[in-house]
Amino acid sequence: MDKDKKITLKQAYENAKFTRGRWDKLFSSNVCIGVGVKSHVDINYYNVILNSVLPENDAAYKDSEPIILGDMNLCASAPDLLECLLSLLDEIIDSDGDSLLPSSANHIIQQSKLSICKALSIDPSTISHE
Repeated sequence: MDKDKKITLKQAYENAKFTRGRWDKLFSSNVCIGVGVKSHVDINYYNVILNSVLPENDAAYKDSEPIILGDMNLCASAPDLLECLLSLLDEIIDSDGDSLLPSSANHIIQQSKLSICKALSIDPSTISHE
C-alpha cells in the first residue's frame, strides 16, 4: 500500500483476507480439536481454521480441557467481536473523526482502533481518522 494513502477501518476490514462466516468449535469424540467454518459445499463438513494443541493422553486432556475450550471459545468469537467493535466505533465517532463520548474514553477508542489494526494485520499509521 502507498504510504501516503490512508484508508478507513471499515475499508481495511472489507479488504482484509480471512475466513468469513460463523466460526465454531470443532469436536471429535467429545474432544475439542479446533475451530472451523461450515463448508459452503457440504454442510456436514467444516473448513478447519485452527487446530487445538492436544495433550498426549486422556488424563492430561481432562486437566487441560477448560483452558483448551476457553482458547477455542475466544478464537471462535474473534470475527464477531471484530464486527461488533467496528460497528461500535461507527456509532461513537462522528463524520469529522471526533468521539461522541467524553474525552476520558479516548484511550479506550485508541486501544480499540489498535486492536482492529492488529486483527487485520495493518499498520495503524495507514488508517485515516475520518
